[in-house]
Amino acid sequence: MANCKVRSYKAKKGLVRFLIYLRSKFYWHTDYQFSKRHDNISFSSTMQSKPHGCWFRDINYSHPERWTTHVIELTDKQEDMAFNKALELQGKKYDLWGLLSFGTRFKIVKPSKDKLWCTECVCELLNATGKYNIKADQMHPQGLVEYLDERIQ
Repeated sequence: MANCKVRSYKAKKGLVRFLIYLRSKFYWHTDYQFSKRHDNISFSSTMQSKPHGCWFRDINYSHPERWTTHVIELTDKQEDMAFNKALELQGKKYDLWGLLSFGTRFKIVKPSKDKLWCTECVCELLNATGKYNIKADQMHPQGLVEYLDERIQ
């Protein structure tokens, strides 16, 4: 059994964070952390450091008060499916323009099919497990926290 984690970071100031904050009032970033089987490596999409996009990184998650954590109980096979999806997504660019698709309630801007923002990326991994069916390109950090709060006790 693998205990993976979805970690959601609480909002701070900044331009990209402002765009996210338009719809996601409290959270602005989401990471997917694999279990010890994969050395607790995290995966997400970010603009904060290069490369701007989807990549694996080792994060120690200091300051736990800044993160909301949901434990996702998976079988080893489900975790491997998520890991394989992460390998497939690795290197895709960050969808800064796509953030505008949920910056307002109007669907004027459409998300890119070739680029991902953090929560969209994490939802793709969750969907790959076969345990969830989330509309990844319509999800923002606050929405994912609420979605997981409803489904995980």
